[in-house]
Amino acid sequence: MHPVQCDCGRSKLVFIGSLRGGRTTSCGICGRFGQARDRQGRGPRDLTGQRFGRLLVVGSPEVRQERNGHGRAYHPVRCDCGRETAVQGNNLISGHTRSCGCLHQENVERIAAERKKPPVEKATHVTYLRERNGKTKIVTQRINAHGQSKTRLHRKWKSMVERCHNPDRHNYRWYGARGIRVCKEWRQDFVTFADWARTNGYVDGLELDRVDNERGYSPDNCRWVAKHDNLANRRAYLPERLEDALQARAERDGVPAYLVVRRAVAAYLGIGEADEEVESLSAR
Repeated sequence: MHPVQCDCGRSKLVFIGSLRGGRTTSCGICGRFGQARDRQGRGPRDLTGQRFGRLLVVGSPEVRQERNGHGRAYHPVRCDCGRETAVQGNNLISGHTRSCGCLHQENVERIAAERKKPPVEKATHVTYLRERNGKTKIVTQRINAHGQSKTRLHRKWKSMVERCHNPDRHNYRWYGARGIRVCKEWRQDFVTFADWARTNGYVDGLELDRVDNERGYSPDNCRWVAKHDNLANRRAYLPERLEDALQARAERDGVPAYLVVRRAVAAYLGIGEADEEVESLSAR
């Protein structure tokens, strides 16, 4: 091996074959800077006075040897926020580094603030019936995100619309098939429904109740009540065949349909029909 001195002033030992073959052309520290070399490839490019994003290069580069033995050119820079640091030339030229770190911090704070913003009040939903492969399905298209799609109030609204407008729903026959509909302003805009709900006493735990069970869902026919009140106001229903049989038996015996049910339950439980309430009902 032969002792050699590089143009940068560093000395090292190199095999004579590497020198003659051109495989070694520098000390290995100043010759590996990628885009940071000058046009002659003799060392790092001087970027003094140039601006990269928020960074202004304020001095000549300094070559630093890293653990892998390669040299890297670090340029002293001053950020617009006033902080001074040193950045690799490659990162400056490629645009990878544009600040001292303050730009990243500002972006983090901006994203965190956006996540804390309240839901957009002007958001709308459009609900329509779509027919595909012979089946009708209710489709709700969100125009602007309102951030409430996972709330209990949104589930109540969606269930209300589907049982009144989607023939595939299991409970459609007791609502939509009877002509019960949701008013246009509620059906097409969840936010309008939500605003009405909150201004009319809605809290989690209450149920949406129609004052007149023969009319549809609209602001003048709906209210928020406790669950037991909603059950008391709910229209009683039975399967069609059973209801027809019940009415036929009541007409034959000349008693109310309720009494037919009471007698059937009493006979099934083996408690007889001596109940005073049953007798009073049959006397009416």
